[in-house]
Amino acid sequence: MFRTIIYSYKFSLVIYNKAF
Repeated sequence: MFRTIIYSYKFSLVIYNKAF
């Protein structure tokens, strides 16, 4: 469960970086 939270966090960071 904790691992999925980390993956979703990294995924959101990728989306945030691609937004700029």
